[in-house]
Amino acid sequence: LPRALERSLDTSAFRGPVAMVSSFNQPQTGQVRIVASLRGSARDRMIETRDGLAWTFTEGGEAAEAAAPAAPEQAQAADAKVAGFAAEAPAYASSGAPQARGYTGRRITLDFHDIEIRNLLRLIADVSKKNIVVADDVSGKVTVSLRNVPWDQALDLVLRSKGLGKEEMGNVIRIAKFDAIAKEQAAKAEAEKARIPLIPLKVRIIPVNYARAADVASRVKDVLSERGSVSTDERTNVLIVKDIPEALVRAEGLVRNLDTEIPQVLIESRIVEASSNFNRQLGVQWGGNASFTQATGNPTGVAFPNNVSGAGAAGQSPNQGTSSTPNYAVNLPAAIGQGSGGGIGLVLGSANGAFNLNLRLSALENNGVVKTISSPKIATIDNKEATIGQGISIPFSQTSASGVNTTFVEAKLELKVTPHVTADGSILLKIKATNNAPNSSLTGANGQPSISKREAETEVLVKDGETTVIGGIYTRSTASKTASVPFLSKIPLLGFFFRSDTTQDDHTELLIFITPRILNRQAATAAAAASN
Repeated sequence: LPRALERSLDTSAFRGPVAMVSSFNQPQTGQVRIVASLRGSARDRMIETRDGLAWTFTEGGEAAEAAAPAAPEQAQAADAKVAGFAAEAPAYASSGAPQARGYTGRRITLDFHDIEIRNLLRLIADVSKKNIVVADDVSGKVTVSLRNVPWDQALDLVLRSKGLGKEEMGNVIRIAKFDAIAKEQAAKAEAEKARIPLIPLKVRIIPVNYARAADVASRVKDVLSERGSVSTDERTNVLIVKDIPEALVRAEGLVRNLDTEIPQVLIESRIVEASSNFNRQLGVQWGGNASFTQATGNPTGVAFPNNVSGAGAAGQSPNQGTSSTPNYAVNLPAAIGQGSGGGIGLVLGSANGAFNLNLRLSALENNGVVKTISSPKIATIDNKEATIGQGISIPFSQTSASGVNTTFVEAKLELKVTPHVTADGSILLKIKATNNAPNSSLTGANGQPSISKREAETEVLVKDGETTVIGGIYTRSTASKTASVPFLSKIPLLGFFFRSDTTQDDHTELLIFITPRILNRQAATAAAAASN
């Protein structure tokens, strides 16, 4: 019978004497067995028709249908008390019990009342196609009602209900009482234990390629027997194991699984720091002097004050472009000089020097962009921390009663990373990136520069060869300042000559990129596959 035709047919919906019919092969004899599960007492007949054989059933007490001579070798019928069914469950029988976890046998349905356990085990042997050996002291009857369960689960339930155990040896299942099996196993363990001291010890040299032999030796000790020992040779990086043959096989298998090529990871880091600044200043300087004196020929003509002189008093430097004593009345210049800004100076005066006017206009605008790229790279093996750095150590002096004590503070670019390669090709990185630099614009009491710190510490999961941004800092500083003469600077248009405007806009951006690459991925994968 083809395996595709081994099936169970549920006929309970017909309300006849037959509840279910099953057909399956018997591996021991090569015959096909057909088993019918009956609702109650019934009579059966095998009728040969033009299309084949017809197996008919009638309920007990009723006249049987006319039939040809019966063929008992091709059919089986059973009394209701012992009627049963065993075969592969149909795929559509979703109403049955779900298959228990760990059981993979063919699903069967058992419905027996006071059946001899030996007969039940024979039936399970036919369905499972297993050889079952039953001990002599196994006897008794059992009542079973199981529907659509794996045969191995049904066997375990039946054995547990009768206090029996089983031992599987290939295609043979041995069934005996729990006590007998436990005694046999204990006796076997005692015999094995007594045999171990008599087994001669052998020595095996196990080479270690990728790990240190001393590190692997501690793991090998766990699989050795009580008589076993292990030592290492550092020069050749091998293990010298002395034990019985079974323990030597275990030790060699353990070393083969542990001694695999460790993935090597190259971490490329790129620290980009960009800054831009904008500064614009507009300033004005003007002033002069006026004299009404006898020296200039224009006295006031009164007794007091007969001589009157006036001059600006806002300072005399810088005064390029004007007289040596410009006597500024408004002194709000822009910060101009060589290499920055520009200015125009005017000197207006009278012929006799009685009246002088000095005017100086200055303007300054700065616009700059600075971009710094640091690219540290470092290679390390899986699960090992690696550090790379570059920088300077700045001395700081501290004066105390005992004297001058000098300490050094590091300002450097440093990358500290610990990679872990996962099975799917991703890399788990524990990263600490530091880019510290001295800042001369901020100094201490003794003139030592301060340290500008830029740090990022995190853990990220990145695919092999991909780039990720682990941190970014963006700052913007804007300032606007006006220096003016009160009241006069508020006059429309003319107020420009009485004030100075300064505008400043600074941008700073810090980005840290990380790109990990597995250098020996193919070799590491091949080594792992070979160890498995």
